[in-house]
Parts: sequence; structure tokens; C-alpha cells
Amino acid sequence: MENVIHREIIAKYLKTGGNFIDLMSRAQQKEMNQLVLANKTNWEKIFYLPEFVYHSFDMKMRRACDVSEVRYPSNAAPGPHIEFSKRNDLLSIKIDSEDVPRGIIHYRRCLTVVAYYVGILGHVIDPVEEDGELLFTDEDWIIFSMATRFSLMPPKYIQKILLLTQMHFHNAQDSNNDQTTNGKSFISNFISNIAFQTRLPDWVIRTRLHEHALADSAFSQVIRRRSVDEIIEEYRTNEHYAAAVV
Repeated sequence: MENVIHREIIAKYLKTGGNFIDLMSRAQQKEMNQLVLANKTNWEKIFYLPEFVYHSFDMKMRRACDVSEVRYPSNAAPGPHIEFSKRNDLLSIKIDSEDVPRGIIHYRRCLTVVAYYVGILGHVIDPVEEDGELLFTDEDWIIFSMATRFSLMPPKYIQKILLLTQMHFHNAQDSNNDQTTNGKSFISNFISNIAFQTRLPDWVIRTRLHEHALADSAFSQVIRRRSVDEIIEEYRTNEHYAAAVV
């Protein structure tokens, strides 16, 4: 298994912001649409939608697989800290339960759901099987992580929080009341508001905003657009991928 990160492949997914739908099979897309439409009264508010869809697919995965959350040893190899294995046709999933920084376990759970539906069931990105272990490359995990962040913070979701932050921030400036913004910059307040809604670590949110800025020229007026190489380096630093970029 060649473990390299192809710049052109990452750039292709970044152009659409890492849209999860691009990685789903047609059957899974149909299932998700049916799930969302059949429960429309449960997600009238856009803030509810990502969490609602995640929990529905997470429960389905846990019914089909043996999922355990355990503390990985301190000398565990870097990476997503999610393992898939198969013994006697039973799929087992092990997720690192350490929650440092705060919110990372929630992110890992969501990443597991995406990797399961795309890589295990969807056969869009297939793992390599070695001695019962189902292994994905660093590039695979980067694509999964893009799709995870897109699912948790879709464009309309980001736009909604952006507008609310702008209203709150400008009202505070007009009233000369720094206490309502905690004396922080607009961007810091924006990220704090997303963190409050999603319960995700700041670096996950910042990475998603950088991805969104690359895909949306209007949003790049809010968050500076990074190059593909800068974003890949961000993945390598924050998610501890060591594969070479080619």
C-alpha cells in the first residue's frame, strides 16, 4: 500500500469543500435523503441538522459493528486513532477515548462514521486488508476528515453563524460594549460561536473554515484563502500525517 498524499487529489476535493455527498454511493445518498425528508419536523432549525443526521447513521453503524472506545497507549502511532478490523466476518471498530483537546472524541466518532460509510460500506475508497486489519492511507484519512468537517459544518451552517456573529459583534461595537464580545476579535468570536454550537476543537473549526474559503470566493473575504499546499501542511501538523506529498 503506497502511503503518499497526492496534491492533485486533495485539490480536487478542496474545490467542493470536501462535500460528503461526493463520497457516498447512490444507495446511501437515497437513504440519507429519505432520512432527512421523513423527519423534517425534527430539523426545522439548521443548527439541528448535522447532529441529527450524524446520530442516525452512528446508531445504525453501532448496531452492525462491534464498536469500542478505549484509551490508546501513550506510545500509540500518530494519526486518526481509529482502527477497523475484521474477524470471522465481524467488523470491529476501536476509537481512542482520550478527549484532549476537548471535543476531539466527538470529532473522532464523526470521522469514524464517515470512514465506515464511505470506505467500508460505500467502496468509494477501499482499505487494504492485512492480517485482519483494514488499513487506509493518510490520503484516505485526509479525504474522510474533509468530508467529516463538511458534514458537521456545511456551508449554510457556517453562513448562519457568520451572520449571527456579525450582528452581535456590530451591535456591541455600536454600543461600545467590549464585554459582550469578550474583548476578542471578530474572527475569534466567530470561531467561539461555532465551537459552542458544534463542541469541536478550535483547530478542527479553523481547518474547516480554511477549506470553505478555498471553495467559496465570497467567504474568502472573511477568512484568508490558503493555498492547497498550506492546507495539506495544516492536515499534516494537526492530524499527524507523515506521508510524503507528491
